[in-house]
Amino acid sequence: SSVFLNIAEDHFSGGRPAPDKHFLRGSGHYQKEGIDLCLGVAAIRIDRAERQVVLSSGLSVPYDRLVIATGSRAREFPAELLDGDVPVHTLRSIDDAVQLSGKLETAGSVLVVGAGYLGLEIASVAATRGLRVTVAEATSRILNRVAGADTAAAMRNLHENHGVEFMLDATIRRMAQAGRNGLKASFDDGQAVTADLCVAAIGGIANDALAQEAGLAVDGGILVDEYARSSDPSILAIGDCARLPVNGAAIRLESVQNAIEQGEVAAKTIMGQLAPYAPLARFWSDQFDTKLLIAGLSDGHSETVTVPGKRPGGQSIWYFRDGALVAVDSLNDPASNMIARRLLDRGPAPLTPDRLRAKADNLGALLA
Repeated sequence: SSVFLNIAEDHFSGGRPAPDKHFLRGSGHYQKEGIDLCLGVAAIRIDRAERQVVLSSGLSVPYDRLVIATGSRAREFPAELLDGDVPVHTLRSIDDAVQLSGKLETAGSVLVVGAGYLGLEIASVAATRGLRVTVAEATSRILNRVAGADTAAAMRNLHENHGVEFMLDATIRRMAQAGRNGLKASFDDGQAVTADLCVAAIGGIANDALAQEAGLAVDGGILVDEYARSSDPSILAIGDCARLPVNGAAIRLESVQNAIEQGEVAAKTIMGQLAPYAPLARFWSDQFDTKLLIAGLSDGHSETVTVPGKRPGGQSIWYFRDGALVAVDSLNDPASNMIARRLLDRGPAPLTPDRLRAKADNLGALLA
């Protein structure tokens, strides 16, 4: 999503997008490090008995250890709800970002399906550029699966102040063409929305078919242990395609930070330097003039405390479960995020809501 924000800014400022600047490494890096980079070649089968990967080119590559880092793909809008050839865009690759940012240049209105972080970031770009934006969400509030109610309320208020309209508990019954280039979405409750452009931001699906066909344990992602090992110890999986143990549950952590850190864990495992991975979930989202920084996972929290930030309009929302701190969302308040990360670094922090309230004017004292 950050790539999309940058490419969209290139488009709208009159420049030409340069997607290659968003690559983590240039092509010369791999040659310099002695890494054979094979582009345009797919791995089509893992032969675990022979310990080799069969490629689409017909060749096979042997392995002692294999790392699967196949990522995830965007969940597509259900085809059965489309009346004819109605274009519904998704955003996952750099090509998607270039295409979508170009479409936004000529559109006057956009319908975003899904009010998670990606959907809200798309909405913020479109609204900033003067488009009429409607966000349709199937559940009762925005950020329903990824943030607490307090954070969601703050982000909804931010968007509505910029003219974004929300439709909640909104289930699309049909999507059809309307006019020459537009579309019309009809909802179960009888409402309808017309727009020039529709973007579906309804989640991601782990690319785990290769692992499943090889007989590895898969459940909405490749199941791995704290050392990034799959059910076959000679095969590891990292990043968006993997489900790892976090706080007693197997989850997918879809973030840049996790992909990097889990890759480092996998490298250590391969070299026999077993180091258990106990990640502190970290995410960020840029929307309008607000940067949301997240440390920890707030699911199952029982209490929240909101602390005003030092910057105008800044605040942090602290989530507690059974009296222990489990997550902090910081809105335009990077200082609270840094303090929260240090407190949460080794699991639930020994901080009570009452002590937080007592130190709200000096959060740094919590580290003493």
